[in-house]
Amino acid sequence: APIFGNIKDSAGSVFSNQDAMGELRRLNLTVDGSHILILKRLNALIKRTRQYNILILGSGPGLLTSEISRRFNNIRVWNLDIQPSMVEHSLAAHKDVVSIVADASDLPFKEGQFDLVISHGLIRYIRGKDEAIRLVSEIKRVLRPGGFVLTGDAIHKYMVEEFEGYLKEQSFINEFESLNTRLFRNTVFYILLYMYTKNPIFAWFVN
Repeated sequence: APIFGNIKDSAGSVFSNQDAMGELRRLNLTVDGSHILILKRLNALIKRTRQYNILILGSGPGLLTSEISRRFNNIRVWNLDIQPSMVEHSLAAHKDVVSIVADASDLPFKEGQFDLVISHGLIRYIRGKDEAIRLVSEIKRVLRPGGFVLTGDAIHKYMVEEFEGYLKEQSFINEFESLNTRLFRNTVFYILLYMYTKNPIFAWFVN
């Protein structure tokens, strides 16, 4: 029987439950055109009056990067993936993008370097609670105050609840309603948008 039916009764982390995570990966969930949901959020978020440094975690061969680069001319993009073959694809396709092989939970960037951190299809590959917490901590470190994290993945609702809890613990604020596209059972494609702030809510209006 699928383990997700009883996962909420578990006292432990969903991310640390390897049976649950293994089941999720075996489903190999995808949503056709899911990058369009990411781009819609970016359209509302990116203002044409300033430049943005954007980090894409788990960038793969750079398909999302291609869409973003075509749509916006006031951005600089860094791609990061743990798989060297993916970074090779990205380097070949995007000459004006910085592409790096690295672990998303140990980012080789300075504090406050980015205005926006994006992940698409990354969360389901987290290998435990500690890794999830490190990932959120690293995203916070490389974001400037007032910067945003935008993440999308086909994941279980309990994983979303846990991951959002880590974001809130690290001073992230959800000022925008999360979007989702239902697939089946309790697994949906979630779009989460959080702002990292050291200042009161709505401070991003003056940035």
